[in-house]
Amino acid sequence: MRNLTAAFALLLLSFSACDKPAESSQPDLQGENRQLRARADSLEQQLAIARQESSRDSVRAASATMLDEADLAWLKSRGLNNPEDDLKRDLLQSRNILPQKGVLGGTMRFTEDGIRVLNRKWVLAYFEDGHNAGNALLTYRINNGKITWKVIHSELL
Repeated sequence: MRNLTAAFALLLLSFSACDKPAESSQPDLQGENRQLRARADSLEQQLAIARQESSRDSVRAASATMLDEADLAWLKSRGLNNPEDDLKRDLLQSRNILPQKGVLGGTMRFTEDGIRVLNRKWVLAYFEDGHNAGNALLTYRINNGKITWKVIHSELL
């Protein structure tokens, strides 16, 4: 995006140069106009490409997992069909494992987008009650597809 911003800055400078009184003949102005239009078209194409790449990168980042193939295979052998999703779903339902209590009527709970499955043993999870927030490091065990959780450390931010 920085390159894109720099490119637009150059384009603006080019257009501002057109505002100066012309000292050349009419045909030269038409040629300069064609060059500027071609440059603007090129920058629009670059912008479209950058937007597509940015969109692809954000989709990749959102779906990226820290679990490697060995972790995934091990978790599947323990009874999880879709390990990362199964772990997240189970943790979201485990509301009473946090030692921090909610305030002003809130209830501490994990957020789906704040859960990071680190490997076959550890999870880092963000939690909040709508007023306060924190992070927790958890470990888990799986026995025939049943997940049990243990909070190793948690603290409010």
